[in-house]
Amino acid sequence: MDIKYSFNRTIDYFKTLDKRAALKNNIVVLALIAFVIFTAIVSPRFLSHGMLFRLLNRIGLTLTMALGMSCIMIVGGTDLSAGRVSGLVGLVSASLLQQSGLANEVFVGIAPIPTIFPLLLAMAIGALVGIVNAFVIIKFRLHPFIMTLATGMIVYSLMFWYMSLGTNANKPITAGIDTDYYKLINTGIVVAGQKINYFVIVVFALAGFMWILYNKTPIGRSMYAVGCNRDAAQVTGISILKTTLICFGIAGALFGIAGFINGGYSSNNLDSGYGLDLDAIAACIIGGVSFAGGVGKISGVIMGVLLINLIQLALVFLRVDTHYTSLVSGLIIILAVGLDMQKSRAMK
Repeated sequence: MDIKYSFNRTIDYFKTLDKRAALKNNIVVLALIAFVIFTAIVSPRFLSHGMLFRLLNRIGLTLTMALGMSCIMIVGGTDLSAGRVSGLVGLVSASLLQQSGLANEVFVGIAPIPTIFPLLLAMAIGALVGIVNAFVIIKFRLHPFIMTLATGMIVYSLMFWYMSLGTNANKPITAGIDTDYYKLINTGIVVAGQKINYFVIVVFALAGFMWILYNKTPIGRSMYAVGCNRDAAQVTGISILKTTLICFGIAGALFGIAGFINGGYSSNNLDSGYGLDLDAIAACIIGGVSFAGGVGKISGVIMGVLLINLIQLALVFLRVDTHYTSLVSGLIIILAVGLDMQKSRAMK
C-alpha cells in the first residue's frame, strides 16, 4: 500500500511539475551529464570499474574544499583566498615533516614531528585566516570578494617568504618528507579489487558532520537565516558577526584539511593550492548552492563535486590539452552563476 501511494505521489508530482522552469533551473547539470554520456560513448573505458574508484579517490580534495565553501556561500559570502590558504598549510605541513640533515630544509636540524600535529596546525591556520576574513568583512563592511582576494594575495606572499626560510632557498618542499605522511594520504582499503583511500572515507564522514550542522543545529538555522536576509535575522536576535565568524572559521579549518591532503600529492611550491577555490565554487554552484546566500544542501554539494571531477576526467579521456581545463571550468562558473542570479532575482 505504501509503495503504491508513493508511486502515485511521484506521478502526481511530475504531472504538476513546471517542466520549463525545471529545465531552466537544471540546465547546467543536464548539460554536464550529457557531456559525460558523450565521453562514455566516445571512450567506453571512461565509466569502467577502475575509473569509478579513481573518481572516488579524486573527489576527496575537492569535496573538502567545497564543504567549506558551501558554508561560506550559504551565509552570503565567498572566499577567493581558500586555494592559497590550502597551499600555505600544505607547505607548513610538509616542512614540519622533513627529515633533518637535508640540503634544503625550512627548519634546519629539527626532526619530523608526529603527523597529527601538522594536521591540527593546518586546521588552526585555516580557521584563523577565515575568522580574520569574517571579522573584517562584518566590522568594516568590506565585500567578501575584495577582502578574500586581498587575503589571497597576502597569503601568496607569505608562501614565498616561508619557502625562503632556513636553507630551502625557495625550492619546492618535497625532499625527505616523512613516509608516514604519504602513507596516511595514499593508503586505503581494497574493495572489489580497487583501492579507496582512507582519507576519502574521512572526507565523507566530514560531509555527514556538515549535514548535521546545516540541518540539526542552531548555527545551521542561523546561517541560512543570515544568508536569506541579514536584517530580518538580526531582528530575530541572531548575531550576524558570531554566525559569520563560525562559518568562516569552520570553512577555514576544512581548507586546512584540504591543504594537508594536497601536500601529500603536490610538489609543495608556490603553485600549490592554486585554483582549488574556483573548483570548489564551481562544484557548489553546480550543486545548487546560491551565490546570493541562504540556499544549499550537502547532497547538492556532493553531486556538484562528482560532476566537476567527472568533467575534468572526461577532458583527459578526450585528450583535451590541460590548459583548456580552466577554460571549461570558467565557462561553467559563468553559466551557473548567471542562472543562479536569475533565479535569485525571480524569487525576490
